[in-house]
Amino acid sequence: MGVSLEKYAIVFADVVGSTSLYESIGDTLAKECIVTIESLLIDVVKDYKGTVVEIVGDEVMCRFDDATTAIYAACAMQQAAESSAPVNGVQMSVRIGLHYGSVITEAERMFGDTVNTAARMAGIALGQQIITTESTVNNLLPVVKGLAQEFDRVAVKGKRKEIVVYSIQWRQDISATVFATKGLALSETGERLALQYRGENINIPPKSADFIMGRSTECDLLVSGTKVSRVHARLEIKRGKFVLVDQSTNGTYVVINQGEPIYLRRESLPLWGNGIIALGESIAEGSPDLIHYYCS
Repeated sequence: MGVSLEKYAIVFADVVGSTSLYESIGDTLAKECIVTIESLLIDVVKDYKGTVVEIVGDEVMCRFDDATTAIYAACAMQQAAESSAPVNGVQMSVRIGLHYGSVITEAERMFGDTVNTAARMAGIALGQQIITTESTVNNLLPVVKGLAQEFDRVAVKGKRKEIVVYSIQWRQDISATVFATKGLALSETGERLALQYRGENINIPPKSADFIMGRSTECDLLVSGTKVSRVHARLEIKRGKFVLVDQSTNGTYVVINQGEPIYLRRESLPLWGNGIIALGESIAEGSPDLIHYYCS
């Protein structure tokens, strides 16, 4: 197996209170509780196209290709844990730490400062908390940075200076952030995502398969343009939310609720409200290749 150096967001999710749980209810029942909550966390990792690196005891280590997706996944993990039913009368909770940076990968194992720092963040976090670093926050899409609140300055082994750490406010209201499911959840209400392109109206139901956009005739929406990739972007549903995923060469531009343009390149973004999507080039007034979307 070869050795590679790539950038990833490393996430550690620990089940809180496992030691006392084993002592209070016994090994068999405690193991059942921990496996149940870990299964929920693993499902979230898969939903957000992450990779489970390893599971050791009460800890799940996973990785994501970018910091923004890792934050969305971490928030979804906390939501899943909080909404889960008690197991044997015990309501489980998790603490999450993450860091984005260069990682050495060898034979599916991961090493380096990024891994150590992410583990340190998990060690700082309390139950129902998500803790991350300033460098992670600096790599987030602008719409997600509003979730981050400066939390503390801590010393990390091997670093000469203290680092600034942030708490992710995953319970904030959707009107102030961009993640909470109040405005994005579709499966319960039957809401739909509607697209409008060159006079054509397309309704995408909440339980549909991935919807592909690009200039290939095999795409669900054929979009012209010299900078549009054959398979440029897709709309998929993650835990009841419509998410735009760019997989192009030139990237995708999005405006949400008349806000500032957001540029995606090999990144994902949940959609809400109304907005405009432009494949491959910036959003220009009056361009015939703009895709208008509406979350009803």
